[in-house]
Amino acid sequence: MSNYQCYCAICSCPLASSSVTAGRSSVSSSGSQTDSTSDNNTDSDVDEANDYDHSVVKEIELNWLNKFTCLGFNEDVADVGAAFISGPSKYLDDEIVLATRGVDPNAPEDSEFSCYRDDSFHGLDRVFPIHDACFSILNRVLTGSTDSALLSKDILYEVMECLVSSNSALDIDYGGIVGPDQFWVSERGEEYVVANPMDRNAMLEEAIQRQLTRSGALVPHNHSPSDHRPVVTTKSLFLQLPPELLIRIGLYLPTNSIASFALLSRSCAEIVRTNSFWRKHLLWQMNWAWEADNAVKMALEDGTLREACIWLDHISSPPNNASEFLGVINRRRIWNTCEQIAGRYFALLDQTQIPPQNQSHMKGLDAKEMTMAYAQPEHQFNKLIWVQCWDELSGGPTTAEAVWDSDGILVGLGMILHRRRVFAGKTDDQVMGSDRERCRISARPSIEGLIAHIDQAGAGVRGLTFMSCGYYSSTELGNVDPSLHHFALLPESGCRIVGLMLLTNTGGKITGLRLIESPKVEDDEIMSRESEEPPSHRPRFWSCRVGRLEISDSEVAPRRAVPKDIESMRLIPLTDSSNSDERQLVTDLLPHEILLWNQDQAEGAALRGVSIYAPKAESNERVIRGLRANFARGHSTRKRLVGDFEFGQWGAPLDLWPQEDLVTLKIDGSEGESVSEIAISPATNPTALKITTNLGKIVTAGNYLGDNWTVFNVTTGQVLAGLCLAFEPMSHPVRQGAMASLLAIVRSA
Repeated sequence: MSNYQCYCAICSCPLASSSVTAGRSSVSSSGSQTDSTSDNNTDSDVDEANDYDHSVVKEIELNWLNKFTCLGFNEDVADVGAAFISGPSKYLDDEIVLATRGVDPNAPEDSEFSCYRDDSFHGLDRVFPIHDACFSILNRVLTGSTDSALLSKDILYEVMECLVSSNSALDIDYGGIVGPDQFWVSERGEEYVVANPMDRNAMLEEAIQRQLTRSGALVPHNHSPSDHRPVVTTKSLFLQLPPELLIRIGLYLPTNSIASFALLSRSCAEIVRTNSFWRKHLLWQMNWAWEADNAVKMALEDGTLREACIWLDHISSPPNNASEFLGVINRRRIWNTCEQIAGRYFALLDQTQIPPQNQSHMKGLDAKEMTMAYAQPEHQFNKLIWVQCWDELSGGPTTAEAVWDSDGILVGLGMILHRRRVFAGKTDDQVMGSDRERCRISARPSIEGLIAHIDQAGAGVRGLTFMSCGYYSSTELGNVDPSLHHFALLPESGCRIVGLMLLTNTGGKITGLRLIESPKVEDDEIMSRESEEPPSHRPRFWSCRVGRLEISDSEVAPRRAVPKDIESMRLIPLTDSSNSDERQLVTDLLPHEILLWNQDQAEGAALRGVSIYAPKAESNERVIRGLRANFARGHSTRKRLVGDFEFGQWGAPLDLWPQEDLVTLKIDGSEGESVSEIAISPATNPTALKITTNLGKIVTAGNYLGDNWTVFNVTTGQVLAGLCLAFEPMSHPVRQGAMASLLAIVRSA
């Protein structure tokens, strides 16, 4: 059994009648108690507060709760319209529903779905369960008919996706009912909530007909009948308004406020005496009362509809639980819920369409490109811009679609935002053996970051991870295997991603990406403040060995390769950090790794040495290809290493590093010794590394000439916690596996 139940998205009632419990009848239980049993029944009376009144529930048909379908979104449908309505469904507990395919051509082959959220753990797509009866009411509210073909399923799904705030219902007002808790609560007094809202009540039609023959004074709310006199003052605003406007105002008022409206002026009083006003009021404010349709047709000219409306408003308002009109009370509640959805539905339906890929329509955007990985001159560039103006980010999800060739390399990428599709690259029809994939990114279409998964050979992009919803969720496309490197695309502080530049080789493979971003108009003041600390430098390209990437505080960091207090650490580049339009930073071109040896005081005390792996190259020069940290016996990790080695794949046994190729600096961390200084030579494409401890010990490795060192020293209150390094690939024509980039990791002491 799961930890909570899921409920209908429209009425928030259970998806099975078995959730409803009934206790004793209120009348029988109160009349059957005796003095000898009154004390023993105290606990049972408390328990029965969570049970419906049996005398009421026995008259209610509950089978309608078992009949529901699901509204979902099929990412594999080729067209933009991909939402679907399933066939009859069944709730399986643990947030999972079993849905038949039904007759909707968009419905997928899958039969199991997750309620209200995408279940990445079970690989299930999100759906919204809706009772058949509730769907009929919703369809009437949105289309004015019972024909579901008139309903825009895509827009409805988009609206509900924006309203998700829990795993059991939508974030709307369901009438203040108690029932939809962690598990369904059959609250005594709320029996009307489980009454079938679609039952057309013949008794109600007869009762409305009887009300047509009645007449009486219109009694305002909180007034006595003797007070029913228009209060006319010369300064009354309502004396100056034309009758047409007064009628419009009156029609927007709820039924119990019309009597007070009549007291505002003589004109208001005259308006509410007319039968035409009440006929419009019935159609505007009581369109949930289908039983009154005949009453509207048969109403006389003496205003008898007024009494019918007042009576109908009274009997359809809870608590009227002893009423024979429970289904009507529930229908009115559900209709009000549907009207909340309708406001958002019609707002999206009326949105104007902006032509795709036309930058002249980009309002309020100051787009610029950020250079990213693998920008070879022979590559072609394709722009993919899906945000045309900032208003488009006000609500609704983004759908991403990718086309992969037979080798699993990205060849085409598209986005759908507010039912407008843009695409760049090759389609699946243009590439033999290709595979097209779609995913729903978020109900908040602002993509906060993007991670491209690239293989070690640099052949192209094999997978994409989209970060959204304030970095708390991610959506994946393609191959995101841990063996792939991670390239992070993240906008600058105060900017948003509006598009991508695709770098394509002559064969159509997408080998790299560039970011197109724009400053947000009227951005939050907090985002615009200058940080008291100097900005931390983070590489965009990370090795597969650092684990999954996380985005936080507008930066990207490996999840498992950094300490828990990574926020207090800073990465400081020692290599040349200059950049120009023609040249990229080496930190953007090579995957980086992290070697930590002093992430906290305990680890610093366990440090026993740092080794530099510098084998001889064909030129007989020593080339730095790796580093290793050694710890005392009993530490959680005896050795950590980074770098490439010529003995095989990454992760080869540590003893494969020959002792003659290692230069080791012994450190006694238990006595307070630590690394205090790092130096490289030269600053660009370094070939030599020098490490110094706070006790004056020094070790040098690599190929160095003269005394041209670039030195980094820790300052007071800082500790050198480790290094972040990148190495050239072994296939490099000159610098096979050599150290290419070096950043110092500093934490507070």
